[in-house]
Amino acid sequence: MKEEKFLFDIQRLALELDKTIDNYDLRDKTISLLVTGIFEETEEGNVKIKAVYSYNIQNKEELNSIIDFVEETWTDPDDDIDLSGLLDGTGIFLN
Repeated sequence: MKEEKFLFDIQRLALELDKTIDNYDLRDKTISLLVTGIFEETEEGNVKIKAVYSYNIQNKEELNSIIDFVEETWTDPDDDIDLSGLLDGTGIFLN
């Protein structure tokens, strides 16, 4: 029950996002992708995702652009983060 309520709340937020894009009349100038899901194990032991999704993508080029963006900006949480690299040019030093 908690998971269904959670997904319902996420769906409400996704609709609010779409409404905001339209309120500003920016549908033709924005690109958006929202996917929020919960992993579930089936009776057969497989994993499936119950998800809410919303996107404003006009063509294949925009789809490829947003996929490239996600691939370039995503970091593996299991990788060690090099904070010194993140701080280059900020004037902050880790000693």
